[in-house]
Amino acid sequence: MSTTYIAEDNDDMVLIALKHGFRNWKTLYEHPENKKLREKRPDPFSLYKGDEVFIPDKEPQKFTCETDKKHQFTLMTPKVPINLYLEDGDQEPYAEVKCEIWFENEKVNKEDLKTDDKGLLSTEVPVIYKDKNVREVEMRVWQNKEEESDPEAYETYTLQIGHLDPIDTIEGIQDRLDNLGFDCGDEHGTFGPLTKSAVERFLLSKAEESKDTSWIKDINLDKFKRNSEEAKKDENIAKLQERLLELHDCKK
Repeated sequence: MSTTYIAEDNDDMVLIALKHGFRNWKTLYEHPENKKLREKRPDPFSLYKGDEVFIPDKEPQKFTCETDKKHQFTLMTPKVPINLYLEDGDQEPYAEVKCEIWFENEKVNKEDLKTDDKGLLSTEVPVIYKDKNVREVEMRVWQNKEEESDPEAYETYTLQIGHLDPIDTIEGIQDRLDNLGFDCGDEHGTFGPLTKSAVERFLLSKAEESKDTSWIKDINLDKFKRNSEEAKKDENIAKLQERLLELHDCKK
């Protein structure tokens, strides 16, 4: 029976689909009844607590096959895209270096993975692996080409699948700042002094010396709590969001 699901913290379309027995998250996200959701949340991997998702009835697929013969059916492995810029402590890119994705001590990427000349890694990660839901993977990075022949010469990073709030929320901005190394402390959902400092340090680190930066200190994310429409019209907040989407979400 069809129903409406109310998104919880850290939900995304992949997790919601799996909760309701759908292997393909697009079955839910692209359903006509979820048109308003798509307009509100164009990124299916970044939902917010309270978002409404229509869950249709499950309909069995039908296949036409010849009798008296064996037939093999392969289930699709649902995957999510990841795009990551990898940099060292001096913000220099890890260009054209080897990477691997691991889950529970098994390498899940079958093809060879490398960053491009700007340090960008673009690939897909399975959200089901050997009948287990994948919500966290280990990424191994060889930081220079000379070390690639050594199977142990890698740095390890943990990637959480999902767990990212929309960019038009305080939490979404904080998530991205934290991931980029600008710590917001425990102020999740609140525009406190640590978040204000993180916003200023992030924008100043990316500003060109010749440009005016006085507007940075005027950013007030409390507008999201008072009136979301007010926040949407704020040009300074829009500049912050645009920069975060470019550097964190790899969206130009």
